[in-house]
Amino acid sequence: MTLRILISNDDGIQAQGIKTLCQAMPSESEVYLVAPSKDQSGKSHSLTLHHPLRAYDFEGKAFSSTVKKAFVVNGTPVDCIKIALTQLLSFQPDWILSGINHGPNLGMDVLYSGTVGAASEGSLHGIKSVAFSLYNYTRRASDFEKITPIVSNFFEYLLKKESDLPDKVLLNVNLPNLSKKEVKGVQIANLCRRMYSDRYEKKTDPRGEDYYWLSGELLSGELET
Repeated sequence: MTLRILISNDDGIQAQGIKTLCQAMPSESEVYLVAPSKDQSGKSHSLTLHHPLRAYDFEGKAFSSTVKKAFVVNGTPVDCIKIALTQLLSFQPDWILSGINHGPNLGMDVLYSGTVGAASEGSLHGIKSVAFSLYNYTRRASDFEKITPIVSNFFEYLLKKESDLPDKVLLNVNLPNLSKKEVKGVQIANLCRRMYSDRYEKKTDPRGEDYYWLSGELLSGELET
């Protein structure tokens, strides 16, 4: 039976991370790609309610030969999963994968992350779901290419352990910015308490109207578990 995988993200369909995730999938699998048209970072589990959603065909074969069908959606990551499961696909995928996010999702990040939001929506539908993030804030293709075999090996491991996982499992996986030979294994961890300062910069636009731009930083100190 062919393994069918639905992939989305929050960095947008042109992001390097989602290309890497597609390329890391088993060669015998079928990948269905449904991703936002633009960056949707920080959208968490939000939905689009006040304007119509549109889904357009996208050339997914440029990402990987395993991509059977691809769509770009003018909505949030959760919109992408919902519209994929109810409108775009005629079947329920075996797995839903989200990412690879440009930057880690640690601690309280999971409450805000659109990457985790997409995977969370998948788990609510009873589908095993995984959110992948890279512990690196750069967008260099070389950084993502380096971790392709790590993602591939980890997903193969999950497939071998699939029968031991609950149907609604949601995994949040943070990948180290390392090569395969530098990785020593997998560590299961509790969510830490990782807080940011809520600082907004107040500025004035050319029309004299005030606006505010979030610029909070990670608070210094030890991470609390």
